[in-house]
Amino acid sequence: MKSLSGRSRFITVTASTAAMMFLTAMGAAASGPLATYAPQVKSSTAPLKAAAPPQGPSRCFQLANNVHKSLHFGWMAGEVRATCQGLVPHMYHTAQLWQSRWWGGEEIGTRGTFDQAHVEVGSAYGFDTSCIVNWVWDTGNGSVNDVDGATYYAGTEGIHIYNPCRLTGGP
Repeated sequence: MKSLSGRSRFITVTASTAAMMFLTAMGAAASGPLATYAPQVKSSTAPLKAAAPPQGPSRCFQLANNVHKSLHFGWMAGEVRATCQGLVPHMYHTAQLWQSRWWGGEEIGTRGTFDQAHVEVGSAYGFDTSCIVNWVWDTGNGSVNDVDGATYYAGTEGIHIYNPCRLTGGP
């Protein structure tokens, strides 16, 4: 097998470094853990959209907290918490864990749901009973029926963490 010349090796290393920096920047831009609720017409073809600043009279927002080792909900858990600055008539959201695959993300574990009336804060916990040594993250989607009678929607994605079973904390 013939080795690469110095010039070819330099070009290969430079291209690899540029590709790695580009993919890292794309991943950082795509995973913002904080989302605010925005009004939107709900249909089967309309995606959930986030907007800033927080919307509605109760100024609600949603946050996907880091996936971590859990002693309460199996081996791994991820919390999605919605917080409002006042009581809202109804709050609903989910939390789902994902793992990295060559084709993208794959849902893992059990989806958690929060569905209550007359609350300011609510948490949903997605969890998995295995300890996966891979990139893992959590996502949340939900809605708030606010005091103005409008329904506001949000979706969020937590940061991607490698082997979250080594991290402890939270429920």
